[in-house]
This record gives sequence, C-alpha cells and structure tokens, in this order.
Amino acid sequence: MKSEKKGRGRFPFYLKPGPDKTALQWLGKRLQEQRGKKPLLRIAQEIAEVTRQDADKLASELTALEKGDFHITLGRLRELIPRAYNKLTFTTLLAECYEANREHFDPMKSRPFEREFHYSVSTHLNESGHLPPSLLIGGSPNNYLWAIPMRNLNGQPIVTELLELAPARKTEGIKGSTPDNVHDGTVIVFVIHGAILVSVSSGGEAGSSRRLRAGDYIHFLSRHAHRVENLETGTSALLLIVSVPKLN
Repeated sequence: MKSEKKGRGRFPFYLKPGPDKTALQWLGKRLQEQRGKKPLLRIAQEIAEVTRQDADKLASELTALEKGDFHITLGRLRELIPRAYNKLTFTTLLAECYEANREHFDPMKSRPFEREFHYSVSTHLNESGHLPPSLLIGGSPNNYLWAIPMRNLNGQPIVTELLELAPARKTEGIKGSTPDNVHDGTVIVFVIHGAILVSVSSGGEAGSSRRLRAGDYIHFLSRHAHRVENLETGTSALLLIVSVPKLN
C-alpha cells in the first residue's frame, strides 16, 4: 500500500502557511532582551565549560536564534534556551509571545494560551469558521520542519509537536533527516504519514534502528542520541509527544 497520496509530494504539504514571521521575529528580540548586555560568546563559553560542547557553534546557534532563525532541532532548542537565558523555557516564551501579539494570534481575544482540552495541528478552518491554534514553524526546509501549536496544555509535563521530513533524495545536502538529537525527557514518535527509520543509541553504543510506517510508534529515552530519516520519495509526517523535565 502506498503511503503517498495525490497532491502530497510537495514539501511541506501540511504546513502551507509557512513559518510565522511575527512569532519568530518577536522571539528573537525577546531573547536579546533577556540576555541584556552580556556578550553571546561569553554565554556560549560558560555553557561549553559545563557541557563540553563547541563554544563557537553555541555562539552561532544563539546568534541565529536572536535573529529569529529557528533552524535547530526542537530538542536542542528546549535544552539551549534555559541554559543561555537564565532558565527561561521555550514554553514560557511562547506564552509571552502569544500575549504580546494577541491581535495577531487571537483577534477575538477569546482564547487564552493555556487551556485544559487537547489541541490539534491543522491549517484549515474549523466548523465555526475560525483557524485552530496558530503554529510556530522552524527547522531546516531541505531536511525537516517542526511545528508547535501556540498553545499550552495547562498543568501537563508534556509537549506535542509535528515534524515533517523532506523527501529522501540523493542530492547532496537534501537528506530528509534530522541530525543526531540529545535532550532530557522521553519521546513518543507516532507516524502520521509516510515511512521513516528511527535510530537510537544505547549509552553511547551503536544502539538499534527501526523502520516505522503510518500508524506505527516508538518510545525511548531522549537522553540517548537519536535521529529520524525519511524513507519515502515524498514527505513523511510525525507526531512527537515529548516529556520535558522541570528545571531545578
């Protein structure tokens, strides 16, 4: 059975509106304000001393974020922001962004950022003629895009994300895969559409890989290096449910 349907070969088929520039620009400026006058390189060096990461790469990532260029993985983003910006979390940033741009995200001013019922990821009008929760979209378009609804499940220690992988191609630089990702918490990957290969290391060892198709899912500790690769010539879409540990 083919996983591709007519009209879904163009990447990304699901996230038609594209990145929300209002959100990305606001988030970049907010991170600059949170940092203050402290040099980015110094912040990067402090993180590198603790995590043994490359300071220059860290500085480059932070510089991009403050320009509204969110092209790193979500796991990396959720790990980097609290370390670099005094324990400020990505969820808190989204909440602030939502309130600061209420006319953009909620013209009727009737939908608070936090709510008890579950949200869906969609770009179509609902039965009442309104758009569902707006999306913040980032990633590397030639390889993958991630999206987060601009909502928060009240009191829940999990986040729900959509990940789309670009078509698998032989062209250099377009691989339809994520880089290795390591962060705290646990992850459930559910395949909405297409077919993927999930590779998870085990304590620094080679670990294992699993092929998953639409309807399949896998659960693992995200502290182990993991990556996802598209096996289709069209896009593959995944639902990610990630537990995010609270900061000390």
